[in-house]
Amino acid sequence: QYRGAIVSVHGSAQAEVGPESVYGFLRKALRQVPLREPFRGPRRFVDGGFEYLNDPEGTLEEFSGVEKIYFTEPYPIYRLRYRGGRIA
Repeated sequence: QYRGAIVSVHGSAQAEVGPESVYGFLRKALRQVPLREPFRGPRRFVDGGFEYLNDPEGTLEEFSGVEKIYFTEPYPIYRLRYRGGRIA
């Protein structure tokens, strides 16, 4: 029986795009979370010039990953590492 999970996150955003735009896009991406990998957002999501990439590893028992957001640049404007897992 699933009782919950805990997630730890650490990330940053660059100043080229305003935080309202970046975090608004991030909220859209996180609403697209796939049921079989519910670790943050989907592996890839694109909208309005932004691109979200997620590289998850593991299972609900123990998982980690890195998510990045790109906007017209070859380097990410946002990067976040996360880790978590099931709590009994």
